[in-house]
Amino acid sequence: MKITMYGTKNCPDVRAALEEAAQKKIELDFRNFDEDITALKEFIRLRDASPKFDGVKKDGGIGIPCFLDAAGEPVFKLDEAAKD
Repeated sequence: MKITMYGTKNCPDVRAALEEAAQKKIELDFRNFDEDITALKEFIRLRDASPKFDGVKKDGGIGIPCFLDAAGEPVFKLDEAAKD
């Protein structure tokens, strides 16, 4: 199963998640904001529409890395997205 992940390699949490995925041999569809503005726009629409980001936004965070689970819902941990 390929997991969609949004982020930028400028973020240390995103880099750590990419390393974790590589170690666990989890295939990612990494939507990198640095390389594709369309990916950033997708993420912003997702972030603005989902109440799951409310706490992150309140704390001044961005909400990355962000993964989509099997149902297409945003989650913030790779293990949550990798659940069958």
